Amino acid sequence: MDHLITHVVICEENRTRAELYALWLDPADVEIAVTAREATEAVHEATAVVVLDQGFAGERTRRLLSVLRSKSPLCRVLETRERSAPFPALGLDHRLGKPVFEAELTELVDTLLLRANYHLVLRLYYQTTAPLLSLQHLAEPSEGERERRATLERRADRLKEIIRAYQTEMSEGDIAAVKDAVNYTPVREARDSDTELSSKYRPEKCSRCREPWEGDGGTKVTKLGAYVWRCGNCGHVQMRADPSHQDVGKFRR
Repeated sequence: MDHLITHVVICEENRTRAELYALWLDPADVEIAVTAREATEAVHEATAVVVLDQGFAGERTRRLLSVLRSKSPLCRVLETRERSAPFPALGLDHRLGKPVFEAELTELVDTLLLRANYHLVLRLYYQTTAPLLSLQHLAEPSEGERERRATLERRADRLKEIIRAYQTEMSEGDIAAVKDAVNYTPVREARDSDTELSSKYRPEKCSRCREPWEGDGGTKVTKLGAYVWRCGNCGHVQMRADPSHQDVGKFRR
């Protein structure tokens, strides 16, 4: 099925090996990083999977993982390592022993893509149902509140369909792993119009440098995925759960 986010970053000092992994993982949106600096530049809010070689950052692996996860709370990390090497407690999602084979790598990355996207859709669903619940309990809602409730109900129904579609593709273990990771703390209410998840709507300006995007005298903006854009002025990547530009709530994996 089509995913909302498909960005995969391969952190591998051996460029030839990294390019081979990228070839195997086509048609995902794959980016290669051969240094820790390149890795931190490559990962953004819409990164779903990071394939990390065991010796990529050496003693700085823990710090690198912290940076990557702060930039992309949704990302799942798959480590490739020697089979006889010890396993430090780094909270990785999966490990894959070397030599790495195409079937193993593609299967694990596909699983982690499903988890990351299912996680995102669940967050969008809770972000929608939190304000909907309060509207449904109003004794005498105004016309505007009734319209708002109807909009949220339609969006919730669409999201439930997507959730069910993901669940048919996932094992019970994968579903449980994602649900355990979701932060159920209520998030800010979304305020977008009734648009489809595939909407081409984008913000009018960058949320960091405030530079207008396109239009008269504006800066070119690149769409990286559903609700994900990169500013042509400062390079900032922003991901918004809906056209009101509300952030997908920050949360721990």
